[in-house]
Amino acid sequence: MNKFEIIDANLIKHNFEPKMIIQVIFNDEDNYNVLQDIYELFYFRGNKIVVKWYNDNADELDDYSHIRSILRRAWAFYRSKIYIEKKEYIAGAMEDERYILQHSQKQNYWVLTDKEYGIVCIFEHKNFNENQQYTILEDLPMPDVKELARVTREMGDWLGENHYDKIF
Repeated sequence: MNKFEIIDANLIKHNFEPKMIIQVIFNDEDNYNVLQDIYELFYFRGNKIVVKWYNDNADELDDYSHIRSILRRAWAFYRSKIYIEKKEYIAGAMEDERYILQHSQKQNYWVLTDKEYGIVCIFEHKNFNENQQYTILEDLPMPDVKELARVTREMGDWLGENHYDKIF
């Protein structure tokens, strides 16, 4: 008997103890509860994939400590057995209520401005992770370290959702 078994395109069966069904969710924020579900999140070929414990027999399980480890192994098994299409990104708007994305004067670079917090990020086209540089504009108060980390993460998230073709 194999440890994992593919039931269908979105379900995996874990055959050893604890026996469980594992759900694979593609690019769907509404199909899992961040606060209550036990899940692992993966990014693969442009897709946001959640591998979630999906069981009716939750009362039978005494120890939840290794469930996340099982989910990670289930994901490795799943992606080795199922071909996953590359998600095609459609470029989003260059500006919204909070952000402005512009070409830089420096060739092959972009400038992302967070209008709410007055933070500017400059990065090379298709090379975001390797060379992003942040500057805080002087006319707004300096955010604390935790807030600054959150704001810069949100800037990267916005770029990924709206302009994936410019960062990778």
